[in-house]
Amino acid sequence: MRNTVAKQTTSASPTHPAPRRAAARPNMTEARRRAPSLLTFFQESRAELRKVTWPTREQTLNLTGAVIAMTAGLAIFLGLVDYILNLIVKPLIGAH
Repeated sequence: MRNTVAKQTTSASPTHPAPRRAAARPNMTEARRRAPSLLTFFQESRAELRKVTWPTREQTLNLTGAVIAMTAGLAIFLGLVDYILNLIVKPLIGAH
């Protein structure tokens, strides 16, 4: 005699998504055992910072100058837009 088990198939579709199981939460003692220590964190952080390719002094100065120039340009542009809109709106609302 053969034992056959009917297979259940679930098809996920946009209208009927497949059911999800709740993730098991570890208790706090397990989480503490797996958590790295503060010393390990700083050691790994220092190792990662050594891998970083830092910009040269010249690149830093060039990029800083570009940021300052863009900030000044944007400030001037927004100041002009504010001034022009002020000239347009004041007569409409009757302000002096």
